[in-house]
This record gives sequence, structure tokens and C-alpha cells, in this order.
Amino acid sequence: MELRQGVERGRPHASACPLCVSFSVNALQVRGHGAEALAHAGLLAKEAGLDMTAYWRPSAANYFLRVSKDRIIEALRESGAENVENIARLKKAAMAEATEATVAGKGWLPTLLRAI
Repeated sequence: MELRQGVERGRPHASACPLCVSFSVNALQVRGHGAEALAHAGLLAKEAGLDMTAYWRPSAANYFLRVSKDRIIEALRESGAENVENIARLKKAAMAEATEATVAGKGWLPTLLRAI
């Protein structure tokens, strides 16, 4: 991407570009504009080489305890887990802990953090 190349080549004006771009990025899920915003953010993340798996990992504390049991089950299925039915029978805290262990190392991310 030209922006990245400009920064790497030491063009001083290029270092201000990411700041300017950041003011125009909208990745909020707003009724009627969610898909468009996510597609825009995903394109920028892909072009910038952003890989959130290098910066964030889902855990019981930072994600799974904060979402519904249905979302936890969806995460298990998306990650290719084989023991979904067994984990789904657990109480939420145990379910969150088991899901954290199950998705660890698989590179699974919530939809909003994926480069589309």
C-alpha cells in the first residue's frame, strides 16, 4: 500500500496520513449502516496488514463472560470445536472458561475484529 511505503521511505507528510485516515474510519455497528461500516473498516485493516490475532486473544474475562451463551456457542462452532454440545451444557462461567481453552491458538476473533 502506498501509505505504508511512504512512511517507510521517510516522507514526513506520510506519517500524518494514518492520523487523518483514523478520523474517517467508522467501524461502528449502527442500524442501517453496519455492513457498510464493517466492510470499510475491513478493507482498511486488510490493506494496512492489520492482524488482530497478534494483539488480542479472546479470554473468559475479556470476552466470553461479556457475551451471551448463544454467542459463545457460535464462537465454538466458528472455531471448529468438536465438543460444542458438551460445553453448551455448562453454566456460563464454566462455559466461558472452557471456550477460552478450546479456541486458544486457533486464531478465532469476534466478527468486529476480523479483517473482512
